[in-house]
Amino acid sequence: MSKRLIAFVLTLALMVLALLAYLLKKNGVAGTTTPAPRVAATTSNGSAETAPTSRLPSEGESNPKLEAFISKVRGVLSARNRPIDFYGKVVDQYGSPVPGVRIDCQVEYYGAIVHPDYSWSYETLALESDGNGLFAIRKRHGVMVEVRSLSKQGYEFERGDLASIESYSYADLPGGKPAPTISTATSPVIFRAYKKGQGAALIHEEFSVHCEPDGEAHVVDLLNKRVLNVTDVGGDFKVAFQRPAILQPHDLYDWTVEISGIDGGVIESTDPFMYQAPENGYNSKWRLEMKASSPTYRADVTRTFYLRSRGGRVYGRLKIGIWPNYQGKSALFIDYWLNPNGSTNLEDDHGHRITLERWRRSQANGK
Repeated sequence: MSKRLIAFVLTLALMVLALLAYLLKKNGVAGTTTPAPRVAATTSNGSAETAPTSRLPSEGESNPKLEAFISKVRGVLSARNRPIDFYGKVVDQYGSPVPGVRIDCQVEYYGAIVHPDYSWSYETLALESDGNGLFAIRKRHGVMVEVRSLSKQGYEFERGDLASIESYSYADLPGGKPAPTISTATSPVIFRAYKKGQGAALIHEEFSVHCEPDGEAHVVDLLNKRVLNVTDVGGDFKVAFQRPAILQPHDLYDWTVEISGIDGGVIESTDPFMYQAPENGYNSKWRLEMKASSPTYRADVTRTFYLRSRGGRVYGRLKIGIWPNYQGKSALFIDYWLNPNGSTNLEDDHGHRITLERWRRSQANGK
């Protein structure tokens, strides 16, 4: 459970309990004491009338005690806010600053709202990076900064959509310890951008490979979306899985996967902008070994690679989901972009993509 969620639950519980205690007290309920019954009083003319009972104020009616209680809760929450000075810098793939980037962000803080369903308030900001790629949020008080999106025509951003919001907490750590410094004017948070160039006509496809986890190699042919035998000619890489043949539900088990190049190789990469493949430095084999005893054990992983195949006639970038146990077999789920023209340019020109059918026709025509 995240620190933010824990803080929210504790705050909500405190507010609900305090409000219940107040309402019980207001209605004359204390512990298990039974409320006093309504008492019939006798007037001077001998008629009986019922003594009035306490009630909650109607909607719109002033209630000084409740207002005082809400003010107190608001003060308790506001005391949790901390000074916020956040500094960021946008740089491109060459490390150069990017001016004129729009940054949409929010500052979250306590105190303006006291409500059983939520307690945070938000200040929405639209900033722009200066000539040095810098931007800042200064002299605010709150508990969180969220950078929600970055945008500028001609650029792609590492954190450019709502699926990849970056959050930076200023709230105290458990025990009241201050949160560590997130950024300073001389050490800003770096946001990476990619300056788009001339896109290339690429093949973009998805393909899944299912094979036995027996250590035997299987040839993956991405240009024809098929799995070949190791004795067949062609293909782009080989894959082999190894794990126990029989598994029980929820078992942890040792497993390995090995990817081998065919007339080329692979390079694993964590670069979010894999738009220019290296010309050299490809590995003939990539291997992952997962031990059941490892504290970082995963039953499946996702990795990204540069690919060089077919003697350098094909370069590509691959995003591969690796599943050692999938419906009784092992599987790769591959999302890939290929440049079949011998170029290392992997920046996708969406309007000029090459379909596999078109590529096959060009091969049949000898082009």
